[in-house]
Amino acid sequence: MVRQIKYYEIKLHLEEMIRQGEIAVGAKLPPEPELIQRYQVSRGTLRQALKELEQDGLISRHSGRGTTVVRKPGAKEAKEGKVVSLTRQIEAAGMQSSTRVLGQRRMMASEAGEWVCRALGLSPELAATKPVYYIDRLRCGDNRPLARQTLYLLAEQFALDLESQDFTQSIFDLYKRHNRYVAWADEEIYVRLAEPDEVKLFEIRSAAPLRRLVYVRERVSYDQYNQVLEVMRAVDRSDFFQRYHYRILEGYSRQDASEGKP
Repeated sequence: MVRQIKYYEIKLHLEEMIRQGEIAVGAKLPPEPELIQRYQVSRGTLRQALKELEQDGLISRHSGRGTTVVRKPGAKEAKEGKVVSLTRQIEAAGMQSSTRVLGQRRMMASEAGEWVCRALGLSPELAATKPVYYIDRLRCGDNRPLARQTLYLLAEQFALDLESQDFTQSIFDLYKRHNRYVAWADEEIYVRLAEPDEVKLFEIRSAAPLRRLVYVRERVSYDQYNQVLEVMRAVDRSDFFQRYHYRILEGYSRQDASEGKP
């Protein structure tokens, strides 16, 4: 009985430290030996406390990477599926979803540009040696072009040779095969006039020139281990995507869903 009380005390103490910001969201907990010494308990007792914190969705544990705080107590946990796939958005609008691959290849991260390298946390020196997969896709509803998505994935995180993958299918299914999913994302959106090639690609010549608007979304998505999973730049036609819905959690701007209105 003492063992149960002790692990629960540790759990409550760590929970309170996270709540008060003494251990920030995104920071790592001290290593297990340090915590064992601090609380004067066995490894089993400590791990029981950490297990319950993980079950509550406050921390994420991964061998070799340590234990990371992913949210504060009382904040709604970002679970799989909160970042809604475009396929689901299109189908929710009563349209048949389809995808055309405009390009896919393996390249060095340095070729992808400064924003992508910064999002992946790569220095200029590392970017010149780290390969990424570049995937350029046109997303359609009832064969009507709706969005162009350009994805960058760090090659070393995927066991498969992605150059041979069929990217007309759901990218989320690919992540699941690697036991990963998009847990949360940081995204910035701005609006601008469509460029001439976008007017042609999206077939929006009929609109008045000053109404040929697109939304540009730059998103960095993180997996359940708080690691960058994908970096995406999307160009969305404004006559389909009329509003975006966000949920703000613990200082992060995390996308809950974006809604398309045909």
